[in-house]
Amino acid sequence: MASFRSPTMESIQVSFVLLMKRLIRFFKLPLDRKLSVRRKPGDVSGYSGAHAHRYSSKLPWKETFSFCYHGDDDSVPLVVDYFKSVLGKDFEHTGWVYQSYCEAMKKVSLVIFELLAISLGVDRLNFRKFFEDGSSIMRCNYYPPCNNSALTLGTGPHCDPTSLTILHQDQVGGLQVFADNKWLAIRPRPDALVVNIGDTFMALSNGRYRSCLHRAVVNRESERRSLVFFVSPNEEKVVRPPTRSCLQGRAEDVPRFHLVGFVGVYAEALQS
Repeated sequence: MASFRSPTMESIQVSFVLLMKRLIRFFKLPLDRKLSVRRKPGDVSGYSGAHAHRYSSKLPWKETFSFCYHGDDDSVPLVVDYFKSVLGKDFEHTGWVYQSYCEAMKKVSLVIFELLAISLGVDRLNFRKFFEDGSSIMRCNYYPPCNNSALTLGTGPHCDPTSLTILHQDQVGGLQVFADNKWLAIRPRPDALVVNIGDTFMALSNGRYRSCLHRAVVNRESERRSLVFFVSPNEEKVVRPPTRSCLQGRAEDVPRFHLVGFVGVYAEALQS
C-alpha cells in the first residue's frame, strides 16, 4: 500500500500563514541566539543546523527547530512552557500558536489511526487507544535558497522511525518519494496535509503498510518551509500487531519490541 496520503484540512482551525510567519521569526534570529537553544546530543528538542556527518555526498542544507508534545493532558501547555523557557516571554505567543497546532495534529492523527485500523480489518479503536497516551515531536524546517542546489539536499534519503508523520509544506515544494525506482515530487497543496507511514507502524501492521523512502530538495531562488508532526506510542508500550492483521504469517512469528530501548535511536534518526 502507498505510504503517503493527503487529507483535506477543513477541520484544522490554526492559520498556516500565522504558523509560517512565526517559523520565519525564529530562523531569522541571530545565529548566536539560535545556538543558545541548540539541541543536545541524544535529545530531540532544540535548534540544529545541517547534519553533514550523516551523509557522504550532497550535504544537507537546512535548519530545524524541534520540541516535544504529549497530548494526554492538554491542561498543561507543554509547548508554551518550552518556548518561554528557552526563548523567553517574547516567544510566548508563538508557543501558544504551536500548542494549538499540535493539539489539532494529535486529533487528526487519532482519526487517521481509526481509518488505518478499518483498512486492516481490526477493531476501529484499536490503534486510537494504543496512541492516545503517546508522544509526539513537532519539527519546524527551514531550507534557505542555494545557488548550487544540485550539490545539496534539504534532507537526505530516509524513512521515518516513528509511526505516523503529518507534514505541511509551503508552496515552494521539494518533498520527493522514491517509487517505481525513481524520485517523484509531491506537489504542494495549500488545502492538504501529507501523511507518511513510519517504521513503527509498519511493525504494528506486520508489513501490510510500509514506511516510504523520501527526501527533500532545495530551491535555487526561494526559501522553503515545512511543519512536521511525528507521532509515536508511549515509550512503555510493546509494539506488536493485532492478531487479525497478522495475515502474512502465524501470530507467534510476529515481531514485538519495547520502544523504551529505542529512545536514543529515535533521537539520532530524527536528526535527519
